Amino acid sequence: MQNIKRILEIPKPLIMIAGLGDSCNKFETQLGLREAFQKKGYKVYSIGTKDYSPLFGIDTFPEFLFEPMRMTDKILAINQYVYKKVRQNNPDVVIVGVPGAIMQLTKSSLEDCGETAFVLGTALGADIGLLNIYSNVVNKEFAKSIANICKIRHSLNIDHVFISNYCLDYDNDSEEVTYFPIPSEHINKDNERYNGRSMILVNDSRGNQFKRICEKILVKLQKNI
Repeated sequence: MQNIKRILEIPKPLIMIAGLGDSCNKFETQLGLREAFQKKGYKVYSIGTKDYSPLFGIDTFPEFLFEPMRMTDKILAINQYVYKKVRQNNPDVVIVGVPGAIMQLTKSSLEDCGETAFVLGTALGADIGLLNIYSNVVNKEFAKSIANICKIRHSLNIDHVFISNYCLDYDNDSEEVTYFPIPSEHINKDNERYNGRSMILVNDSRGNQFKRICEKILVKLQKNI
């Protein structure tokens, strides 16, 4: 497959989970989705954002994704890698977490400038896009603007927005970005909606809201499963 110079269509429905930055609970979202699909009897193949993903039966990305390489070559290589993995595992659905951020957060926090998100979005062509944002930026207009970035820069259409239980804090003096957890009861998600849909708390992954989101995803994917 090394000589193939075109992007292969992933032969199974693919869900991609992106995040505004690090520490925004993408892996928890992935675990919640995976569990919901498995409870319904679907076979799931997942590639996670954490080094310890294999402890949960989830694959990690190959090292070349994070190594210097011509962008086009990297896109083709990861496309062929995931295509081969999906053919080997023959799942009903594929869930992919995007490591890192979708964009540069500050001048000192580059977050690889969203390169990994661009590579994966271009290479894999997700059927469903999910976006995790920090709890202190819960705003429907902000969510829409970030979703537009995902669509234009990363070829990822966002279907649902998830609220992390982490806040992002930027220190103007040190120019450092830090993340800290916040109790879910302190997160104001009332009346905040994205594309007509309620934003979902990540740590409510076993709650009714999360289950309803999974049902909506299943309805959209049903014709392909």
